[in-house]
Amino acid sequence: MEQKVYSIGQLAALRYLHETETERDIRTDGFECPEGRASIVCVGPDDATLVFVSTKRKRGESKEATVSQNKLRRIAMCYLVDNPGVCKLSCDVLSVTIGNCATVSVSATKGAFTWEHEG
Repeated sequence: MEQKVYSIGQLAALRYLHETETERDIRTDGFECPEGRASIVCVGPDDATLVFVSTKRKRGESKEATVSQNKLRRIAMCYLVDNPGVCKLSCDVLSVTIGNCATVSVSATKGAFTWEHEG
């Protein structure tokens, strides 16, 4: 049996997704292509969400994780080529901050990039 190792950020993101994505299959193996990597993929009957997880330790002022629209678009297009049955795709960015005294917070940018099949 293969054992998986997760970071604290990945575990916090999974917990967040299990609370918010109750109707969809959460795939922890993510999606990787030459353009980059989505940490997690949430899949529904005809839609999918690529989830990008960024983990930081809190040191002074906390900033939201950013992923460029162009990078999200390129990774999303690669996913669509590999998964032609998807009619609707979105990309979410989850920022996990590990603070003092073992506190962990997750903030989400839902729909940082979206695509829908026309037709």
